[in-house]
Amino acid sequence: MTARVKISAAQAAREAWGTELPRWVQVLAAEADATTEKATAIRIGYAASVVWQVIRRDYKGSYPNVESAVRAALMRDTVICPVLGEIAGDKCLSHQNRTRRPVNTTEVKLSRRCPTCPNRKQGGSNVAK
Repeated sequence: MTARVKISAAQAAREAWGTELPRWVQVLAAEADATTEKATAIRIGYAASVVWQVIRRDYKGSYPNVESAVRAALMRDTVICPVLGEIAGDKCLSHQNRTRRPVNTTEVKLSRRCPTCPNRKQGGSNVAK
């Protein structure tokens, strides 16, 4: 019986993605190696299984959505919000995922603008560089 050797997430990403390995997957793998897959998953708002599947290039869901979450939470990207101006990407994702009723004028504006915003996960990209 041969012993199973556990490889790092970074190594798994390099093997799975080869020369096409995107920077955001490198960052995701590095974070998983520095902490745990579960802790990384919590930070980006996904399940640990998704983290591993993306690293292994075996994810069946939306890579752009995971990329947005990684860039927002781990790479500190910012976006230009039509209501709030320049904000952190993870704050933008938080507003997009809000399900409660708006309780102030800013939240009302966000609830009206978010569904058609170019920053929306299913929408375009308005990342500030």
